[in-house]
Amino acid sequence: MAYATTESRHRFLRYFQDLLQGMEECDDLELADALRLSDKKVRVPLPVLPLQLLLGRGDGYQLRLEPEWVVRADGSFARSGNFLLFDPSTFFDGISGFLRLTPNGSLTLGRDDPLQRRLLDYPKLVANSHLRLKLSAKGLALKNKAPKRGICIAPLPAPAEAEHMRRWRQAKIERLAKVIGAPIDTLPRGR
Repeated sequence: MAYATTESRHRFLRYFQDLLQGMEECDDLELADALRLSDKKVRVPLPVLPLQLLLGRGDGYQLRLEPEWVVRADGSFARSGNFLLFDPSTFFDGISGFLRLTPNGSLTLGRDDPLQRRLLDYPKLVANSHLRLKLSAKGLALKNKAPKRGICIAPLPAPAEAEHMRRWRQAKIERLAKVIGAPIDTLPRGR
């Protein structure tokens, strides 16, 4: 299975800590290395760790951006290159929505998008156009579109937290295989 190495995690965290120098610290998240985005665009290397996003001031609205895990033909898990954005307070407990950020794609988070309003149930503290995420070969660019509303981002560096999505997805696939009484297998091309 392709996992982020300890060195790649440390390299990403070092880069993230360098971004913090000269920026306002964000106390809203209970994570050591959080920063509040100003109205300038920030680009970080492709995240090897999940990122926690807090939209709005105070308690805000928490979202998580994690690498998407897919099942290979041999049954192992690998990162797809896509990232999933979801509300961690509801995602792991039942049926809930998520947004997919694809390579060379972008998402603008906010209440203007009717699909996002249905999937993520934004509270009023989220602006109509709050945060733009753009994924490219250069990394993940973040642009605060509502500077008066506030945004904080922070990596979730704990290895157990970083692997939570992969373990959760694997458990769901194993449960599905048990329910249908057959192994999960890839479909032949063209089907």
